[in-house]
Amino acid sequence: TGIIVAVENIRTRYYKLQSVLRLLNVKSVETKLIDGRRYRSPQLIDQILLDAPSSCEGRVKTYEPKSYAYWSPRKIKEMAHKQKGLLHNATRLLKKGGTLVYSTCTFSPEENEEVIDWVLKKSKVKLNLVPIESKGLPIYPALLSWRDKGMNSEVKKCVRIYPTDLMDGFFIAKVQKEE
Repeated sequence: TGIIVAVENIRTRYYKLQSVLRLLNVKSVETKLIDGRRYRSPQLIDQILLDAPSSCEGRVKTYEPKSYAYWSPRKIKEMAHKQKGLLHNATRLLKKGGTLVYSTCTFSPEENEEVIDWVLKKSKVKLNLVPIESKGLPIYPALLSWRDKGMNSEVKKCVRIYPTDLMDGFFIAKVQKEE
């Protein structure tokens, strides 16, 4: 039992989401067309999955120029700014003892480890990272420093999963709000 609230800011993706939910006859999902940085909930939330927009480095295929046409250092900076806002709002909406999973389909430390490090410093409540276990997927450790900048040691609990022929690559952090 429960309700799932799916928040989407991009109009075309929002309507596709609604269409798929209707097609599958899913009734327990409320959809909201709003920027996740501005979303407010009447009650605190038990679990949040924040699949953040990113520069999509995990989808790059060197043999497909179209796959990296979107990428640029400016895009990384823009996405990191957006991700921080989304993550900050999500931690405010999370119930004490609740769990938040943050994921991106990129490898840029500015969009991953640095965003997690930032929210650990910025949050007014205690957030703990939870180690991630994988059954069958090879996981790789998060970076603990980037460009001479050290990260909070908790960041070591995040993981990277590199792309294969069968799937894109991505980054995952599991955050728990202290009770």
